[in-house]
Amino acid sequence: MFRPLADRLLHALRVPGEPHDPEGQSLLVFRADEGYYRYRVAIFWLFRLLFLVVCGYVGFFAVLIASAVLGDHKSKRAFPVDPGTLQTIVLVVAAILAVLYLAHATIAWATLRLDYELRWYKVTDRSLRIREGVWFVREMTMSFANIQNIAVVQGPIQKLFAVSDLMVQSAGGGSGEQGKSLHVGYFRGIARAEEVRDLILERLRKLKDSGLGDADDAHVTVEDALREVRDEARALSATAQRRVRA
Repeated sequence: MFRPLADRLLHALRVPGEPHDPEGQSLLVFRADEGYYRYRVAIFWLFRLLFLVVCGYVGFFAVLIASAVLGDHKSKRAFPVDPGTLQTIVLVVAAILAVLYLAHATIAWATLRLDYELRWYKVTDRSLRIREGVWFVREMTMSFANIQNIAVVQGPIQKLFAVSDLMVQSAGGGSGEQGKSLHVGYFRGIARAEEVRDLILERLRKLKDSGLGDADDAHVTVEDALREVRDEARALSATAQRRVRA
């Protein structure tokens, strides 16, 4: 039941499918680990449990205050609303808030699941690409030539679920939408993050050893050669057409 609704939602939001492969060869694709989903679910219910506890305390003290005010309803300080009417109002408001809370929790849980499924991490021998997000899709590509720092980040709760975040930082500064840096990417919720880090560092080392400019220069040279062939072919075709007309 969840999958058809999710597909319709993704189609309505125009969420793109699998991202294109980044520039380079020897493609490796990583996805968020199942432990990352369990970690997010644990955080999800922890915050909602705390929210319910806070609401319970607020409601309890609100009842005490209302009882104190309505305690002597015949006095001059009597509350202008009949106790029975006030009780009905409180129950109706509580029911509305409960429905809104359940609706919000359902949407939040569905978003959490889709956010987990729609995470893509692609790595080649020259660059990497990260795609994440449901309501706001964020995709970024980093060239190995610009990467300055790679670090594994793991909080205490993440450690319980055996997942980590791999932070990749490139040269430059500034921020994009929602204040997020354009030069910091995260492989969130992956298992064996140290191995992925070592793999990227190894590919980065090989690229630097081979000379960063060589591959780019060769790429430009091939493109220039193809342009020259195209221009010559067009020139020959135009000459042939003029001869035929003559």
